[in-house]
Amino acid sequence: VPRVSPDEARGDLSLGIDSGSTTTKLVLVDRDGRLVAHAYEMNRGEPLDACRRGLETLRRAFAGCGDPAVGAAAATGYGEDLVRAAFGIDRGLVETEAHLRAARALAPDASFVLDIGGQDMKALFVRRGTLDRIDVNEACSSGCGTFLQTFAEGLSLTSEQLADAACRSRAPRDLGSRCTVFMNSMVKQALREGAGLEDIAAGLAYSVARNCLQKVLKLRDFDALGDTIVAQGGTFLNPAVHRAFEILTGRRVICPDQAGLAGAWGAALHARDAAAASSQPARVLSSFVVPAVRRRRSSRCGGCDNRCAVTLVDFEAAGRHVTGNRCERVYHSGRGAAARPGINHLAAELDLLLQRPHRPSDRPPRQRVGLPLALGTYENLPFGTSLL
Repeated sequence: VPRVSPDEARGDLSLGIDSGSTTTKLVLVDRDGRLVAHAYEMNRGEPLDACRRGLETLRRAFAGCGDPAVGAAAATGYGEDLVRAAFGIDRGLVETEAHLRAARALAPDASFVLDIGGQDMKALFVRRGTLDRIDVNEACSSGCGTFLQTFAEGLSLTSEQLADAACRSRAPRDLGSRCTVFMNSMVKQALREGAGLEDIAAGLAYSVARNCLQKVLKLRDFDALGDTIVAQGGTFLNPAVHRAFEILTGRRVICPDQAGLAGAWGAALHARDAAAASSQPARVLSSFVVPAVRRRRSSRCGGCDNRCAVTLVDFEAAGRHVTGNRCERVYHSGRGAAARPGINHLAAELDLLLQRPHRPSDRPPRQRVGLPLALGTYENLPFGTSLL
């Protein structure tokens, strides 16, 4: 990733925030897209507090250089809406777009981009420069960053120590590619059989790679990955996982030295590109302050029978943010914009079918015929009423 010191950065800076499931990443880039400063914080259940600590880290990087001007900002990740509501950020993008943008900055001809974060996995297939297919893991987070972190803590190691141990392995243990619960039994069995810590750590790295290739992607032919593979996400801070992918696929895998910052870097590049076509005034970095929360309460949405559990967060100076709703029928996090109600297409269809005008008959009716509104009768109702 290209870098530049804060005192050598060119033009207004662009801020990218990746509010992930377990970590929050913040990146500042200059006009040329070079990394000026960054922060990597654990969420600990409070993503906004992680943003606050990350902003403090960015400000410390500019000690003695003044308060830098931020010309554009964008957010991505699980907490995208929350971050945008808290900081008044207009731009946001889905994680797949952010990671694809970062991958193209490193390898413009990328044919396959893999992002493994704390609890999810996203695989992007690119054909002729266009996103052709996206595969993601399902409910189970096996084979992601939290998977490795859990085993590191169970072995009384840090994630870095687990990675170092894996790189020293001479005979990696085959642990399969099951979920954390079953894998825990496999690890205990391997320990009872005398397997060394290094071989177990390497086996876990192989499990991550196999879970992705065999269960998520279900690949039989690695030619589908193309010639230029880019691996990103915090899980690839573990070099053993990177190497396991290369060995299993038989291909060189490009992995940025700041793999965990890829989403935030892509968001910052997106903000820089979008700012070039707008006239939005710049803000100083110190103006990005986490607003105080006036009230936080839980409720149930009554918009339909699902009755989704929602959390209402009222900020002192940033309005209300709603999290947990699966639609915007009642609650809306539009930073002051009113939600436009959608169309009930079922009601509209019934109205067109049942309230349609009938041509009166010149003969008296002989009997009443009932047509049940079931199955294909819906679509055939205009024909049936006309015929009878």
